Amino acid sequence: MKIWVKRALVLLILAALAPAARWSERMLSNLFGAGDGEITRFAINHAVAALPTLIGFLIVSLCLWWLRERLSNKKVMLSLCTLLMVFGILNFAAEILIVTRPRPNGDDHAHRVPHPFIEFKGSFQSGKHNSLGYGGKIPEQKKQGEYRIIFLGGSTVRFGEPAIPERVEQLFHADNFKEVQVFNFGVSGSNTGMELARLVFEALAYQPDLIVSYSGANDIILPLSADPRPGYPFNFMIREYNPLLDKDYPLATLTAYGSYLMRVIGHEYFQKKFIRAEALRRSSGWTTQAWREQIADVYIHNLETSARIANAFDSAFVAFLQPTLMTKKNLTELERRILDMTMKNSERKFGLTSADWYLHDEVIRSRIKEHLSATRKPEFHIIDMSAEFDGVEPSVYLDNIHTEQHARDLVAQEIFETLRPLRAAKLR
Repeated sequence: MKIWVKRALVLLILAALAPAARWSERMLSNLFGAGDGEITRFAINHAVAALPTLIGFLIVSLCLWWLRERLSNKKVMLSLCTLLMVFGILNFAAEILIVTRPRPNGDDHAHRVPHPFIEFKGSFQSGKHNSLGYGGKIPEQKKQGEYRIIFLGGSTVRFGEPAIPERVEQLFHADNFKEVQVFNFGVSGSNTGMELARLVFEALAYQPDLIVSYSGANDIILPLSADPRPGYPFNFMIREYNPLLDKDYPLATLTAYGSYLMRVIGHEYFQKKFIRAEALRRSSGWTTQAWREQIADVYIHNLETSARIANAFDSAFVAFLQPTLMTKKNLTELERRILDMTMKNSERKFGLTSADWYLHDEVIRSRIKEHLSATRKPEFHIIDMSAEFDGVEPSVYLDNIHTEQHARDLVAQEIFETLRPLRAAKLR
């Protein structure tokens, strides 16, 4: 009887360690982080997150091992216990080593959190965003004589040292336009449809004199690799099809998905089961000419609508179509390697070759240019920066979209030179 009491106490202690592991996150945050209860920059965060699962495997293994005396085949039981423990340890290791590998802009949970109307924006709890979920300073009460500029865009707007909006402000101040204040409303992964919503529901409330959109890459590229429907936000399908609410998902699949190791091993299975990308690609006409033209049309529509709304609130509107690795001529050796790696991953995941990507980009940008040549509306300004980095040395791109800091500075300079006359004209 005593042995079973001891074993029960061991199990109770182990069971108590699981929630204690999560409680310790706040303590670790106070010691090593920002004190907000999250450890987003430390591998220990993922170790803490995976520890309850590891403890669960340990509890089950111990129970089976202690019951071996009552079972006929002890070798089978020993093998099963060993298998469970090895799997638990591998899952624990996968959570730490794979999840926390550095990404260009950090973890998704820090940069894409749900938000009403605008789909998602940055988490202020991550320590990488302000209380509004954006980068940089927060707009306060507008001062007399202040000329306020708000930037919209994706991660290429949000990030940098300094980011493009902050660099534009520096250039204005250096040119003796001290009254110009620039605010960064960029959100990692957002497209122009989200920018439109962000303009209506948030940006206009801060009385901007000028709205700047530096975007287009997410509108063009993400339909190929994420949600294929033109104009839909990044991976909108994930929220559209909730496996916890859909009866079509078997319990075994949901249980397996709780293990990060299983998500790595069965990535393609879970992609098909949960995201349903293939069905959406078939229904949307993925990679067809009409589909690509629709992407361009949605992009233009969003910007035109944004311009009209901004003008109705006495704000000027200027849009810049951003460049990508696909639009750059005379790639450096490093950029060619980045492009080759990107294309290999694309062909493996989606069956898309480099020719498919170049055709996709060319068709959409050509249609955008056709729209621009046929549209001469005074309230609508768009500058095509597709060729901004042609022949630029040293290497510009870190991946298909994101650039080195010297390239961000070049973009900021180009934007400043476009915006400066607008500010100067308003002073006359």
